[in-house]
Amino acid sequence: MEKDGNKIWRLIEALSGSEGGATQIALEKDVNLVTGKATGDLLIKQYAAVSNIEVDPEKKIQIRRNTKNLKETPTDQERDLMNKNFTQHELDGAIQDLKLKKSPGEDGVTNEMIQHLGKNMKKKLLQLYNTTWTTGNIPQIWKEAMMIPIYKQGKDKKKPESYRPVSLLSCLGKTMERMVNSRMTWHLEENNILVEEQAGFQRGSYTEDQITLIAQDIELN
Repeated sequence: MEKDGNKIWRLIEALSGSEGGATQIALEKDVNLVTGKATGDLLIKQYAAVSNIEVDPEKKIQIRRNTKNLKETPTDQERDLMNKNFTQHELDGAIQDLKLKKSPGEDGVTNEMIQHLGKNMKKKLLQLYNTTWTTGNIPQIWKEAMMIPIYKQGKDKKKPESYRPVSLLSCLGKTMERMVNSRMTWHLEENNILVEEQAGFQRGSYTEDQITLIAQDIELN
């Protein structure tokens, strides 16, 4: 359902009670059914309860120790490469990789809109990104997520826990994140900072590789 923007928008209409939307989501509260804002309040309370993760103090200490073992300061050359303004080539690459038919954030800007920008508008967008990059001032709307409840098939529709949250972020903000991620990935790979065993978020690494390593370790030990 996350891949279908139309279904997401129908859910938004249903929750908000907009004209043309389906039946509103009705949740149970004190044996009564509530809709609209009361439904939203129940969902927020549910999500907040399951999102608070307690980190063991010993784990925090271990993380700090591991952090100290990392390379403390980059070289001047590395710093210059990481901090320089983004190029048109970097922006074009990020735009080309955008996935279509994705729901936008609160600003309403879609990936399709970004991909169809003209040459001059792309230059303006690049200026915006570079201003954000050099000043560190991120537009507030890029930090805000529009949370949409997605029904879990087979669950009681009147229970808040029967809906999982999907956060819709600004496509403009996520496009800039792609450029930042590309630079960080290049830096990590160029300096061999990541261990060979790490497969998550690594190009060319697969779940099967990790399963094979675990099986080999069990067999050898």
